[in-house]
Amino acid sequence: MVLLCSWRTVKEVSLLLGFLAEEASITGTSEDDGLLSGEDLLKIGDHLTNLLAETKHRGAFEQAYIGFCKLVSRLWKLPAGMLRSLPLQWLEETMQEISKNNENLCATRRSAGLPFMIQALICTQLEVEGASSIESWMSQLLDLAESATASPTTHTHALNILRALFRNTQLGEAVGVFVERAIIVTITAFSASSWMERNSATLLLSALMTRVFGVPRSKSQDHLSWKNKMTGRIFFQRYPKLFGFFQQELRKACSKCDSLHPSLYPVLLVLGRLYPSSLEGTDSNVQLTQYIPDILVCSGSKIFKTRSLAASAMVPLMSWTYFDMLTNKVVEHSLTANYRHGLLLQIAYFLKHSDPKVDQQMFKTNTTKWIIRLVDVFALKLSFLELEAVFDVFNIFSEKCCEHLTKEICEHIITVTKACLNAAGKINLVSCCLLRPRMYELLLKLAMVSDGSHLDSLLCEMLRDKMYEVRHTAFDFLCSLHSDSNCCQRFSEIFTNLPVFARDHCKSIVFQSVCCESNVLEIFMEITSDLATRTHFYHSEDKIKILKALKIWDIALKQFSEINNVHTESGKISFLVSMCKDSHEEIALNAVNCLSKFLCLEGLPQDEDLGAICELLEELLNNPDSSDDQNEAVYCLLAKHLEALQKAADPVVRVKVYKNYIILSSWRQWTSAVDRVMCCEAEVQVIAVLLTALKLGQFNQQEQLTEVGRVFDKSEVNCDYEEYTLSKLCCEKLSELCIKHEGLLAKPLMPSLRQWLEAETGLAGDSLSEMIALARISALQIDTATAQSCQFLSQ
Repeated sequence: MVLLCSWRTVKEVSLLLGFLAEEASITGTSEDDGLLSGEDLLKIGDHLTNLLAETKHRGAFEQAYIGFCKLVSRLWKLPAGMLRSLPLQWLEETMQEISKNNENLCATRRSAGLPFMIQALICTQLEVEGASSIESWMSQLLDLAESATASPTTHTHALNILRALFRNTQLGEAVGVFVERAIIVTITAFSASSWMERNSATLLLSALMTRVFGVPRSKSQDHLSWKNKMTGRIFFQRYPKLFGFFQQELRKACSKCDSLHPSLYPVLLVLGRLYPSSLEGTDSNVQLTQYIPDILVCSGSKIFKTRSLAASAMVPLMSWTYFDMLTNKVVEHSLTANYRHGLLLQIAYFLKHSDPKVDQQMFKTNTTKWIIRLVDVFALKLSFLELEAVFDVFNIFSEKCCEHLTKEICEHIITVTKACLNAAGKINLVSCCLLRPRMYELLLKLAMVSDGSHLDSLLCEMLRDKMYEVRHTAFDFLCSLHSDSNCCQRFSEIFTNLPVFARDHCKSIVFQSVCCESNVLEIFMEITSDLATRTHFYHSEDKIKILKALKIWDIALKQFSEINNVHTESGKISFLVSMCKDSHEEIALNAVNCLSKFLCLEGLPQDEDLGAICELLEELLNNPDSSDDQNEAVYCLLAKHLEALQKAADPVVRVKVYKNYIILSSWRQWTSAVDRVMCCEAEVQVIAVLLTALKLGQFNQQEQLTEVGRVFDKSEVNCDYEEYTLSKLCCEKLSELCIKHEGLLAKPLMPSLRQWLEAETGLAGDSLSEMIALARISALQIDTATAQSCQFLSQ
């Protein structure tokens, strides 16, 4: 508690000092009777600079940065004199402290507040003196970062400060001219002996990549957006020294290809974002193809990550002629396993980044030839990584070239894949087990591309497999086949490229049992039966996959009553209700969707099960950990079945359902939601009780904030606006209802409804009029000086 209040005090004091420095008048200037003297400003500056230089707590120095920016911005704008020279003096002193390796400066937490301090001084100077003022400071920082005589701590501070400056949008193009030198300094720092230097270098490289190529548009490094790439011609025109530097670093790495060279990774990362220009070589001797020999050497490295990055960097450099050469080269017996794996990765990466629409003629002409060549690879003795890469290549071919694969080619690949699958099943190795889902994924895609005749038997085999990854692949395929919205990433591309009629044919085979021998549904129902009887034996991911498939498969949901040990309607409901209560968020969400779909197909159950469903909805809505998706699923269930749920015999059950439906509705739909409820319910008193509960809200006096709570009480927030609007609406509706039914408020309440209303509002009474009168009295006793909520009361 003391520590928390201390940090908040430091933050607030920093903001207060910054405000005074920015707004208060200063003695000794043109302003008469100034509030602050020059000595006061000096003390404020010393306090904030010490705070920024030595404090490690981010929350404290972030607020100090704001205050310091206000101070130095004011000082830079003063007339020439002692105060005007203070920012420049602080900047020079800080640079000297960095170069001298002052121990008081914090070297951890990315140099803590030190980059913020330099950033504040430089950015505010830029506003007054223009871009020329930044050049000397940037050069000085780069000199410190690459100085051979400076200490590792000095290097670290310089790199961290440069990172902050390159990330600052206010500096813009002012730091653009230093990007070339900064990249060289950063990549060189990857070879530093100190870990903190290398760590700072990686952070600076990330900032420079964003500065050069823009904010990342995709999460995956393997699927970069074209907006995050650049032609090699433009890149090396902007940064000409980098072409020779990259070549030099690649050759260093190639000379020690069997060991990890620190600068290799950043160079390959940058090259992977470049692609050849149509004008390349016309106006300069800079050509990206000059990097190919060095990158090829890296493709045979013993280090897997090096081979992967080399393949990624080769993609923009490759042509279809080179790709054709690779398919021939990869089957040579003389290649080492590492080199062959590197070439297979190049083939896979190049295919991934190809566009089947743009390269349609190339695929149409050569696909059969390439696949026949690659199948010959299986005649060699391949390692697990090589096999994995081969099946990745075939998976990509089946997705990109599905229109150009003949039935004979598909059968050829299927035969080879099944042989590998049988061999992997006999060898009890982890590597073989990991390959099996990839093989089955390939078989599913090929079965779709061909006539789909083996699709049902293949799915049956996968659903009965002992390996849960294989079963998950089958469930993902079922969900993807049924709907584009449920399509998982591994099957998304083939469904995009596959003709619509072929997909519909496969869907009819699987979901409509067109094939007389198809028993996919039967096996799926066996799995669902086992889940219903032995829920605790199933992993969370298994439950999610099964519920997703059950939700979209209407025939399976209709046959749900025929599974073993769940013969009764109550048994079906209780199973789904128990799954809805699962602590795993995604399981509960899919179970609610499943229950909603089940009720649409089978209708509402008996009153006992209806009560269980209503209790479930109440429990889900009262759960503070419920996500927005869960609440939306519950609302959709209520909206679809509101008229049917009003058949519940217990009026309390009905009024709970109505209340939850109205509260979950969007505020724009409150009027229509209340009108719909009033049309559904036949008993007037139930509607009156509902409207009264929503009108009055809770009258349990809220406790005063504790001392701990006051620390986090940031400001007065109008958190009762929505309750006010809904309360006013319900008040109007209740008035209309009273006009139609005289004596409604004075009529004694049913015991169950009275008990529920007392629990909801915290008010006791035999009739609605008594409760409303008590509410008026309670409203007068509320202490309006406190920050507690107060529901709307009128009429």
